[in-house]
Amino acid sequence: MDFKIFQVGEDYSTYIVAQTKEEALEYHNSMVDAEWHETLEGVTEVPLDKKGRFEAEEGYQDLTFGEFLGSDFVYEKPVVICWNE
Repeated sequence: MDFKIFQVGEDYSTYIVAQTKEEALEYHNSMVDAEWHETLEGVTEVPLDKKGRFEAEEGYQDLTFGEFLGSDFVYEKPVVICWNE
């Protein structure tokens, strides 16, 4: 596997698939205004087997992050997969 999932921020978290913490941080900061920039200390790795509650067409589903990504996920570049507010 050539990617990991990173949580960027604590109160308003963005979950980003990237290869490194630094790459996830750079991607996050490139998408938000300066007042929302994070530092490396605000980035944590999320295990693929961590459970989460994800919004789906039929309401919400309890899945692991790995299940949410799906077995056919192919990493090409950093991407936001979900967020919470």
